[in-house]
Amino acid sequence: MILNSEFADPGIANLPRLRTELEALSGVLSSPQGGDFEVALLVNENVQVLREQIVRLFKEQQEQDVLLVLNAGLALQDQFGGMYLAAADTQSEVLDATGNSAVVFRHSWLDSN
Repeated sequence: MILNSEFADPGIANLPRLRTELEALSGVLSSPQGGDFEVALLVNENVQVLREQIVRLFKEQQEQDVLLVLNAGLALQDQFGGMYLAAADTQSEVLDATGNSAVVFRHSWLDSN
């Protein structure tokens, strides 16, 4: 689970209530009644940490694993229609360098075991 609710760029609005909600959802999913899933929660991380964790998640999965990647935060679009997940250090004026491109998810998923 990825939560980005606080951004260094003043042009990107903060999302203060999301943390409590995502922590509650994490608790439900990891409980025996909610599926007993192993849940990793990444909170307000920078773009490089998120990219590495996404790639590792897909590379380390086993055939029987069920993966759920939930992004609670903002998705931003560039002038060409490309989608980026905003990280804590994303700068809207250089989105292609500081945002988490949807292409990273797609390539990681396609390259997974």
